[in-house]
Amino acid sequence: MAGKRGIIVLAGGLGLRMGGKNKAFIKLKNKTMLEHVIENTLKVSKNVAICINKNQNPKTFKKLFPSLPVWRDRFQGKGPLAGIITGMRRLNVEDTAVVSCDTPFLNPEILKQLFRKVKGYDAAIPIWSNGYLEPLQAVYKTRSFLSLAENTIKMSDFSVLNIIRRLKNPLYVPVEAFKVLDPNLKTFFNVNTPEDLKKALNMVKD
Repeated sequence: MAGKRGIIVLAGGLGLRMGGKNKAFIKLKNKTMLEHVIENTLKVSKNVAICINKNQNPKTFKKLFPSLPVWRDRFQGKGPLAGIITGMRRLNVEDTAVVSCDTPFLNPEILKQLFRKVKGYDAAIPIWSNGYLEPLQAVYKTRSFLSLAENTIKMSDFSVLNIIRRLKNPLYVPVEAFKVLDPNLKTFFNVNTPEDLKKALNMVKD
């Protein structure tokens, strides 16, 4: 393993609910959503990589982030799992945080806490009171996750949640525990639709 800690930023989504716009480059307060996310991840680790889909041009991302690696998914049309596998294989770190480019209010202190909590577990994953998981704002033991992911892909199963269910020793962290760091839990706010974008623009003003 090349190091202890790394972060994958998934930016390969098709943005279908946003009318096909590339969400990574939608602007919030003079910065793209991807810039907001990258700035916050770099407060946690300098080992950050951007994963995109096969149809995207890495040069577009390199213009904004010339010093960061930009990797295309190895598998086409397989959702976030494709980017996670690509990133984990190439980052080659012990613990990998996975985040999405459409969470512009990502809280670096919460990521740091998840990295601390993953010690002794296969993953540290936020969970809501209704049982809903946040698999794209979580930290995984790379080896544990990758070995399961490689097998599930062979079976044409591309569900990140199915892999999590097969982990031997995951830690589920109640999101309520993060309110000390983020009272409104803005870190988990995803911008998926034009309505979400309007909300985000109002949240930036707060």
